[in-house]
Amino acid sequence: MPGVKPARFPDAPRYVGLVLIFCGIVALVISTTWQYRWTLRYQREGDFAPIEGLTKEGKQTPIVAVAGILISIGVFAFFAVLLRLL
Repeated sequence: MPGVKPARFPDAPRYVGLVLIFCGIVALVISTTWQYRWTLRYQREGDFAPIEGLTKEGKQTPIVAVAGILISIGVFAFFAVLLRLL
């Protein structure tokens, strides 16, 4: 359009998107690990171990599976946006 200046940073939305996706992945990994370790420690300290069926290996919960799926989706989205830049 006549009289309109070109954008200063035309690729800025992609870079911001990459940073936000990366921050989301890191936050999910940290929060899931922290919550999972806190829950296991809480269960081992009290009288919950016999009730919970907790073993030395720990207990698998759906939270870990869901977090793994979300992390995978985030990593896929990150590389999809990154490779589209190239």
